[in-house]
Amino acid sequence: MKIDETLSVLDNTTKEFLSDKILYLVNQIPDLEYIILFGSYARMEQSIKSDIDLMAITSYIPDRLLRGDLCSKFEEENIDLVFYDADTFRNSDCLLVSQVKKEGIVLWKRK
Repeated sequence: MKIDETLSVLDNTTKEFLSDKILYLVNQIPDLEYIILFGSYARMEQSIKSDIDLMAITSYIPDRLLRGDLCSKFEEENIDLVFYDADTFRNSDCLLVSQVKKEGIVLWKRK
Protein backbone atom coordinates (compact mmCIF):
# COMPACT_ATOMS: atom_id res chain seq x y z
CA MET A 1 0.00 0.00 0.00
CA LYS A 2 1.36 3.40 -0.93
CA ILE A 3 0.70 6.54 1.01
CA ASP A 4 -0.09 9.69 -0.94
CA GLU A 5 3.10 11.26 -2.32
CA THR A 6 2.26 14.57 -0.64
CA LEU A 7 3.50 12.93 2.55
CA SER A 8 7.03 12.73 1.16
CA VAL A 9 8.23 15.25 3.74
CA LEU A 10 7.40 12.78 6.53
CA ASP A 11 10.14 10.47 7.66
CA ASN A 12 10.04 6.84 6.57
CA THR A 13 9.23 5.62 10.07
CA THR A 14 6.07 7.75 10.18
CA LYS A 15 5.06 6.65 6.67
CA GLU A 16 5.53 3.00 7.60
CA PHE A 17 3.64 3.52 10.87
CA LEU A 18 0.71 5.13 9.00
CA SER A 19 0.71 2.39 6.36
CA ASP A 20 0.32 -0.23 9.08
CA LYS A 21 -2.56 1.67 10.67
CA ILE A 22 -4.30 2.16 7.32
CA LEU A 23 -4.06 -1.53 6.52
CA TYR A 24 -5.44 -2.37 9.96
CA LEU A 25 -8.44 -0.04 9.49
CA VAL A 26 -9.15 -1.34 5.99
CA ASN A 27 -9.25 -4.89 7.37
CA GLN A 28 -11.46 -3.97 10.35
CA ILE A 29 -14.05 -1.76 8.62
CA PRO A 30 -15.63 -3.33 5.53
CA ASP A 31 -17.50 -0.19 4.43
CA LEU A 32 -14.58 2.19 4.79
CA GLU A 33 -14.53 4.79 1.99
CA TYR A 34 -11.68 7.15 2.92
CA ILE A 35 -8.95 7.63 5.49
CA ILE A 36 -7.87 11.25 5.79
CA LEU A 37 -4.93 12.72 7.65
CA PHE A 38 -5.61 16.15 9.15
CA GLY A 39 -4.23 18.44 11.83
CA SER A 40 -0.58 19.28 12.39
CA TYR A 41 0.75 16.34 10.35
CA ALA A 42 -1.35 17.33 7.33
CA ARG A 43 -0.13 20.93 7.66
CA MET A 44 3.45 19.66 8.12
CA GLU A 45 3.60 21.53 11.44
CA GLN A 46 3.98 18.50 13.70
CA SER A 47 6.26 18.50 16.71
CA ILE A 48 7.55 15.72 18.92
CA LYS A 49 4.43 16.18 21.11
CA SER A 50 1.92 16.08 18.23
CA ASP A 51 -0.61 13.33 17.90
CA ILE A 52 -1.69 12.03 14.51
CA ASP A 53 -5.25 12.94 13.52
CA LEU A 54 -7.09 10.51 11.24
CA MET A 55 -10.66 10.61 9.99
CA ALA A 56 -12.29 7.39 8.82
CA ILE A 57 -15.19 8.03 6.46
CA THR A 58 -17.55 5.12 6.02
CA SER A 59 -20.77 4.41 4.17
CA TYR A 60 -22.26 3.86 7.62
CA ILE A 61 -20.87 4.41 11.11
CA PRO A 62 -19.50 1.15 12.57
CA ASP A 63 -21.15 -0.08 15.73
CA ARG A 64 -20.22 1.54 19.00
CA LEU A 65 -18.17 -1.37 20.30
CA LEU A 66 -15.97 -1.54 17.19
CA ARG A 67 -15.50 2.25 17.18
CA GLY A 68 -14.58 2.20 20.85
CA ASP A 69 -12.10 -0.64 20.38
CA LEU A 70 -10.46 1.03 17.39
CA CYS A 71 -10.29 4.46 19.04
CA SER A 72 -8.80 2.96 22.23
CA LYS A 73 -6.22 0.95 20.30
CA PHE A 74 -5.20 3.96 18.23
CA GLU A 75 -5.16 6.31 21.22
CA GLU A 76 -2.54 4.07 22.83
CA GLU A 77 -0.35 4.85 19.82
CA ASN A 78 -0.96 8.61 19.94
CA ILE A 79 -3.51 8.62 17.12
CA ASP A 80 -6.79 10.49 17.39
CA LEU A 81 -9.29 8.55 15.24
CA VAL A 82 -12.59 10.18 14.27
CA PHE A 83 -15.46 8.52 12.38
CA TYR A 84 -17.92 10.14 9.99
CA ASP A 85 -20.43 8.62 7.64
CA ALA A 86 -19.96 9.79 4.05
CA ASP A 87 -23.28 11.62 3.71
CA THR A 88 -22.80 13.59 6.92
CA PHE A 89 -19.22 14.44 5.94
CA ARG A 90 -20.26 15.68 2.49
CA ASN A 91 -23.12 17.81 3.83
CA SER A 92 -21.61 19.09 7.07
CA ASP A 93 -20.22 22.56 7.58
CA CYS A 94 -19.12 22.03 11.19
CA LEU A 95 -15.68 23.35 12.10
CA LEU A 96 -13.94 19.96 12.23
CA VAL A 97 -15.30 18.81 8.87
CA SER A 98 -14.48 22.18 7.30
CA GLN A 99 -10.92 21.89 8.61
CA VAL A 100 -10.56 18.35 7.23
CA LYS A 101 -11.97 19.39 3.85
CA LYS A 102 -9.53 22.30 3.70
CA GLU A 103 -6.28 20.73 4.90
CA GLY A 104 -6.87 16.99 4.91
CA ILE A 105 -4.76 14.57 2.90
CA VAL A 106 -6.49 11.45 1.62
CA LEU A 107 -4.30 8.52 2.64
CA TRP A 108 -6.60 5.79 1.37
CA LYS A 109 -9.66 5.70 -0.88
CA ARG A 110 -11.87 2.77 -1.82
CA LYS A 111 -11.56 2.12 -5.53
